[in-house]
Amino acid sequence: MNAFGRFPMFVLAAQVVLPLGFGCAPRADAVAEESPAADGATRTVRADELAHWRATVARLRGELAKLGQGSVASEEETRRRLVELTDELASLERRIAAHETASAKSVQANKIVLDDAASALKNARRDDRVEPVELQVPAGKPLPNHPFMPAVKRARAALAEMKSIEDYSAVLVKQTRIDGKLNDMEFLHAKIRHKPLSVYLRFLAPQERRDREVIYVQGQNDGNLLAHESPHRKGVIGFLSQTPLVGTTSLAPDSPLAMIGNRYPITEIGIFNLTSKLVEVGEHDMQYTGAEAKYYPDAKVEDRPCEAFVFIHAEQRKEFTFHRAEVFIDKELNLPIRYVSYGWPEAPGETPPLIESYTYTRLKLNVGLKDEDFDTKNPKYKFPQ
Repeated sequence: MNAFGRFPMFVLAAQVVLPLGFGCAPRADAVAEESPAADGATRTVRADELAHWRATVARLRGELAKLGQGSVASEEETRRRLVELTDELASLERRIAAHETASAKSVQANKIVLDDAASALKNARRDDRVEPVELQVPAGKPLPNHPFMPAVKRARAALAEMKSIEDYSAVLVKQTRIDGKLNDMEFLHAKIRHKPLSVYLRFLAPQERRDREVIYVQGQNDGNLLAHESPHRKGVIGFLSQTPLVGTTSLAPDSPLAMIGNRYPITEIGIFNLTSKLVEVGEHDMQYTGAEAKYYPDAKVEDRPCEAFVFIHAEQRKEFTFHRAEVFIDKELNLPIRYVSYGWPEAPGETPPLIESYTYTRLKLNVGLKDEDFDTKNPKYKFPQ
């Protein structure tokens, strides 16, 4: 019942989303730094020059996105311009990557001299040159300049900021494919508390599952979840679910009954677990070639402005768990609120099959959830007493 699943790194269709293209960008007012020249020597890269490179990258990405969405994308001139933009963008990103590599080495060697070190520390931000250890990708694992690297750093930054989140409520929109069958889309009211992990779910739709409720509290009820069936379910089960004869059922989170319609147990639900999986899968995939990442800065989930990251494995290989994945990060909350993954199409030109989709809407953070929010005796709930 993972609210975002064991999410293989991120993605949206090209006309809707993007690559994880963040990274550790220096501030525009940073001091001049050193960057390797083509001949192996070192030259000074001014802050305004680096800022110009980044502005150009943003402009090129925007133009690429517009061309990709245009109705004339198949015309020769458009294809030619797409190739030109892609080559120019790749060249600029290589220059920036080379500069960042040189700067990182300088930092490690303690050779970067700031005019005002105290001021630099005071004004440090998440995307400054020197990142906290918890945000750095472990050395030795990823391939150099892997397309997923910026996305993993972005996910690590989000994880660090989640330390201030104690609980939240949301409407979770979920759809999964189990054993080759795509299930109906589900809408659930969710309350989640981090310590101890506590979950309350009430199904809102579809109709035959409406008012089914599930509660799980880590360390309670012998490690089981507590659930009752929907009174709207057709047949005898729906009728008996609201009587003492059946009432509340206790199930192991990973038992066959609890896993019906779910790819993951309820113990893996939530935005925190989702982001952790993003990091885990991203670090795994960065060990291999054959990946592509795209970034879209102006995506939306409902009315929420988001950044979208799209990850693609064109070739189906045993190392990869998805063909395309999409991740949307809410700009205001700085949290991933939507994850979608697709498998490989059976034949060229076919639409990739949806594997799983999880979207958190109406998200409210630190709402002050209490023990009674995770108690079957709560009078606001419909658990049979």
